Amino acid sequence: MAFYITFFCKSVKTSALEAFEALIHEIGTREEALEIRTRKDGEGWVTCELASARTGYVRAGDAIVLELHTDSATVMSEVRDYGDEVNAPRIADADLVITLTLVGDVVDWQLVRNIWLSVAALWPMVPYSDVSGFDIDLDSLA
Repeated sequence: MAFYITFFCKSVKTSALEAFEALIHEIGTREEALEIRTRKDGEGWVTCELASARTGYVRAGDAIVLELHTDSATVMSEVRDYGDEVNAPRIADADLVITLTLVGDVVDWQLVRNIWLSVAALWPMVPYSDVSGFDIDLDSLA
């Protein structure tokens, strides 16, 4: 089963690749040995799996998948899909959507927290989860 955390960010029109590189650098200031696996990218998107050497190894099937989208069609679709009447104004200016997909039985919550802190350090953002909606905050993570 997967758990999703989405960050609606205002990056001031940063490209997906520039945002990815900035985010990986920022995460690297919090994680001693960040491992990037299966990185792929295209016009307006970048995706990869992340792991930390702190955990030693990741079991098959356990993963933290990071996705960044800056293409306006995808970002606007996400804003429409998630922006209810209360939260739509909070995310309407987003130009970068970052999604973490947490897959498997063992989640590296410290890495998830460090990703969250890194996103928040780089851009104004509004978090959303498929479980808590817009009521998620950093302290609610396991």
